[in-house]
Amino acid sequence: MTFDAMTTSPVESMNSHMKKFYKVNGKNSISRSVQIMTEGADERVDNILKKSQRELQMSVIGSKLPDAHLFSRKCVFMLHYQFDIRKKHKCAMIADHSWLVWNFEVPSFERDKYGLEESFPRFLNVFQVNLVAIGNQSFLQCDCRLYTRCGIPCCHVFKVTDTLSREMIAIQHWKAFPVYYGSDNSNLSKSLMRKVIWQESNECSGTPISSSIKKNCYRMLSGKLSSEMIYPILCDDVTSLDYRKANYVVSTKNTVTMKQLNEHFSLVTQEVGETST
Repeated sequence: MTFDAMTTSPVESMNSHMKKFYKVNGKNSISRSVQIMTEGADERVDNILKKSQRELQMSVIGSKLPDAHLFSRKCVFMLHYQFDIRKKHKCAMIADHSWLVWNFEVPSFERDKYGLEESFPRFLNVFQVNLVAIGNQSFLQCDCRLYTRCGIPCCHVFKVTDTLSREMIAIQHWKAFPVYYGSDNSNLSKSLMRKVIWQESNECSGTPISSSIKKNCYRMLSGKLSSEMIYPILCDDVTSLDYRKANYVVSTKNTVTMKQLNEHFSLVTQEVGETST
């Protein structure tokens, strides 16, 4: 998991720390430099262990997420953001196991006296969430790949599930992981190792979900007969115009700006009005 650190900045900061703090430079021999680096690494690992042990005693009291006390505070804050922002997204079920999720709300420019907001190229995105099964385990795969990078579900998956359960969080975010992983003669350590192996074998499969979460993904179909299953099925307050806009963005492979989208559908509306008259 990279936690979205898609640059070399973490490596560069480590190099700077070694050179300035531990004084690793060309004046030392290779053996001395290696010794300094290993001593520094041991110190950092020890500090991380102590911090993780303190983390076991802490929790985010104000969190309403289920089992929030099991996860690190950083993970809980990330989950809060993803879970809350799902409300701004629109969703449509396009097949038995597929959904489209999108949010075309873009932040407005402040003090835009030159009217640059419409011309600024902010590209719109439509993400597809697919339900797949590997053996007895179900997964939700999203195009944004947030779970692969960070180990937590994205807002698009939350829009489909509308809930959260502990199996959706990667084991590295659990408070017990940095404290007990690799410990000798520990049953908990063995369980953590088995979970890590399972995650690695399903690394690109998506967010794992339970049978109850899977059932909740189809809540929009409740009360509908099989003969009434005509896709797309629009969720909540999604209109047919919203869905047509999302389909248009998909057809352009997410290379449309808000200005281009509005211009395209204003022309379509004019053509429909002329045809009707």
